Amino acid sequence: MVATAERASQVVQGPEEFEQLISRRRRRPGWILAGIAMVVLSMLIGVLLFTWTATTQKMLAVNEEIVAGHIMTSEDLRVVDVNPDSSFAWIRADQQDKIIGLAAKGNMPEGTLISEGLFTEPSLALIEGKVNIPYAVEESQLPFTLDDGSPVRMYSVVGDSNDGQQGGAALLGTARVVSIARVEGTPRRLVSLLVDADAEAQVLQAIADNKLRLVLIGN
Repeated sequence: MVATAERASQVVQGPEEFEQLISRRRRRPGWILAGIAMVVLSMLIGVLLFTWTATTQKMLAVNEEIVAGHIMTSEDLRVVDVNPDSSFAWIRADQQDKIIGLAAKGNMPEGTLISEGLFTEPSLALIEGKVNIPYAVEESQLPFTLDDGSPVRMYSVVGDSNDGQQGGAALLGTARVVSIARVEGTPRRLVSLLVDADAEAQVLQAIADNKLRLVLIGN
């Protein structure tokens, strides 16, 4: 009994200490509940992250701004992780062959997600009053600084003239270079030209006769 009394006196020494003990015990459930809440919140965040990771897919987006009529190459594309809307037929990263070589129907800002509906065959990529004409040509016959978006004058050279100067050629009109791509395994380039529809027949004939030459406007 003496030992029990001594232990009791060691635990509680007077009314004030008793109240402090009761107060501490009353506060413990709050800490416990807060701990439980943090555990539940952590689990919820983990589930959400797992769900987001599980539902995202690698899709294709344009790597830079694309203009109408541009012929798509792999360099125009980048892979992005998105949670796609199932109502849209976005092109997956492993499906880029579906659009390589097709022409953009309209302008697309950088980062636009790719779908097949945004592209068409080069010959069908029309802007009102314009036609898109592919022109396969030796690299040596192109202006050195020719690039996407370059404005050019189109000439049909006379005879065997290759100088592309106005004095030795007939002016067919002006055009804009939509894109330039290498023809694999050859020194040739495939140039996509946006041409006035009224000049289409003459340009096609000059290409068929290997007489079309391009001169940069401003040179």
